[in-house]
Amino acid sequence: MDIRSALTQLIAVQDGLSITDPIVASIEKAWTYMIPQNSIAPDTPCWMNTWRMDREERGSSVRRQFYTINMQLLVRDADQERAADIATAFHVALVTALDGNLTLSGSVKTQTLRGGDPTLFVVDRGGLAFIGLDEFLDLELWDAATFA
Repeated sequence: MDIRSALTQLIAVQDGLSITDPIVASIEKAWTYMIPQNSIAPDTPCWMNTWRMDREERGSSVRRQFYTINMQLLVRDADQERAADIATAFHVALVTALDGNLTLSGSVKTQTLRGGDPTLFVVDRGGLAFIGLDEFLDLELWDAATFA
């Protein structure tokens, strides 16, 4: 188990999200990492991800790694209230999708979803206002290991 494999599986989950209310929409792009700098106004809704290694623990023949992935969803709509409702609907879809894939297809031992403060926010990117979600996925990865 490693962070790149976990990210690959998470992107598959994010890419597969769709909603039917308040509008019919699917994720346009799930970036494994950050949106490229030259993409000031990315197609939305889209996800971008960053990660942090929290710690590593070594035990008898087991290495446990703990990571936090910061997932941010961007939504752009002329009506910010509707954009916020769209983002909220994608949050619900994400919770449901992660409930159905607790090990991210075997790439993690456990995962826990939590929201930022605030979870729903407004972000400026290149002079454009986007509604966003700021969410965190805490991961625990286990590997058999031999230590010298």
